[in-house]
Amino acid sequence: RLRVMKKIVFLPVETEVREIDAKLVMASKIADEKTTCFVGQHNVLNQIAPLFNGGVYMGKNIFLENMNSTNEIYELYKQNNFSILWNHEEGAIYGGSKEKWNNELKELLDPNRLSEDDMILCWGSYQKEYYESFKVHTPIKIVGGYRLDLGNNSDLRALLQSTNRVKQKDYILIDTNCAWGNHFMPHQQEYKVFQEKAEANNSDHLTKHNLLGLLSEDLIKIGFFCNLISYLMENNPNKHFVLRPHPTESLSFYENVFHGFPNIKITKDYSAIEWIENCSVLIQSGCTTALEAYFLEKPIVSFHPFDSKYSVDVTKGIGQTCTSFAEVDNFIKNPTFKSEILDNDLGIKSLIDNFNTKSSSIDVIVDEIKKSNTAKPESKIDFRKIKGIENKNRLKNSLKYYPRKFFFGDKQESYEMATDHFPGFKEEEIIKKINSLKALSDKQIVLNYLSDNLIVISS
Repeated sequence: RLRVMKKIVFLPVETEVREIDAKLVMASKIADEKTTCFVGQHNVLNQIAPLFNGGVYMGKNIFLENMNSTNEIYELYKQNNFSILWNHEEGAIYGGSKEKWNNELKELLDPNRLSEDDMILCWGSYQKEYYESFKVHTPIKIVGGYRLDLGNNSDLRALLQSTNRVKQKDYILIDTNCAWGNHFMPHQQEYKVFQEKAEANNSDHLTKHNLLGLLSEDLIKIGFFCNLISYLMENNPNKHFVLRPHPTESLSFYENVFHGFPNIKITKDYSAIEWIENCSVLIQSGCTTALEAYFLEKPIVSFHPFDSKYSVDVTKGIGQTCTSFAEVDNFIKNPTFKSEILDNDLGIKSLIDNFNTKSSSIDVIVDEIKKSNTAKPESKIDFRKIKGIENKNRLKNSLKYYPRKFFFGDKQESYEMATDHFPGFKEEEIIKKINSLKALSDKQIVLNYLSDNLIVISS
């Protein structure tokens, strides 16, 4: 039917490989005979929001530049009777010392910009206590990190195992997280990142010093990682290595550095958890993949070759901390999973509630979405109008296709980085994931694949 009446839930996606699996699991649990979930690229959801009488939006993309954004998108949703369940999918991974964490939390969200019918969903007690200090009327709840629901009995783990696209096995996985040094530094003349950040934060001196410190440490970290990889490949010629840069990093840098080496693959294909599931060891430094690998019970190297002041150190207590190339080499020769978390003075357990509870973060969030949606009216879902909006988007993109071919240098790399974040849903892959979720659940799940930007999950 072209029109149906349902309660509406929006699950926006910003970085596809990082979020899509968990969002599909979430949508499959939310959808019922009265409720439909729209899972889509966040800008597309903004376009279709006025078609509905209300609903629930779970995510952070109502503020695209965090607190440097206007309230324009937020007000659009409030005018259309949506409640915002604000949640930052990387909201527990902070750089530097505790003194800098509050500054980062402040940049992520000012609770005064939310309403009483909204909610703040926090990864852990530290984040919750900080936002409670604003003494606002918006409810605040600890829900953990939904992308970390990867235990043996979880639906997300089962979905990963049944739809994993990575065919290789037993490789050493290296995940880097050096976006400032790798991507932004070569493009300062065009992007003026530091100038814009300083101006956006009213030239706050602490912000400027933190940005410069982070850039400096990123450049040092890139050097160490390149040297480490070279050292490991020379010492382990029969092992295979996979280098997976952060979504905002440029592949071309690493492809240039490691050109001609036979036993390394450099890729951004697929999701982090797909690569982690099939690896024998993960090597990382201050990356959220350490958390995913921990809950997948993988041997982990936390490589910290120098004392950092600005980079992410909260993952140091996960896995084996190594400071030298030789220590890493010894570990990958005899890797073991370390279940003990060294909750050092940084207190990772106060940041990430998944370490403290066996409850499913996805189930907790689903419960809050359903509660928030109880008072919302049903809306007509007019697929003709929705498809009309998407057809206009498709036409605009097709008109831009050939002009983009003439992008050069920095502009082309910027465009490629944007498409790396959201290349678009592939219908065949989404269908496979939904069929897997059908097998896991005891209810019928109905998929409407409207475009590579938007899918609809009903029951």
